[in-house]
Amino acid sequence: MRWTEVRSRTPLLLYAGDIYREHEHWVGMSLKRDDATHVIHDCTWPLPLPDNSVDAFQSEDVFEHIPWQKIPAILTEIYRVLKPGSLFRWSMPDYNCDILKER
Repeated sequence: MRWTEVRSRTPLLLYAGDIYREHEHWVGMSLKRDDATHVIHDCTWPLPLPDNSVDAFQSEDVFEHIPWQKIPAILTEIYRVLKPGSLFRWSMPDYNCDILKER
C-alpha cells in the first residue's frame, strides 16, 4: 500500500505495527510488510498526512522498542494528525510493574 491510498481511506484508522485479523479495517504501519493492509513506515518518521486527518491511532507492544528520547516527537506527530475527538490507544508492557518484577 502507498500513502496516497492511505490518505483516501474513510475512516482512516492507523495501527503501529503489523495487523492481524482483528484489525482488518486498519492500515498497519510496518517496518517490513508492504501489502493491501500495510504501508512501510517507521514510527520515528513524520507521518505524510495532513493535520486532523486520522480517525483513530492504535499501537500495541511497539513503543517499548523505541528509545525514550524519541517518544515525545512521535506523540506530537500522532497528536497533529488525529482529528479532534478521535481515538488514541497506546498499549505497552510495564516492565517496572511490581508483579512483573517478582516474576
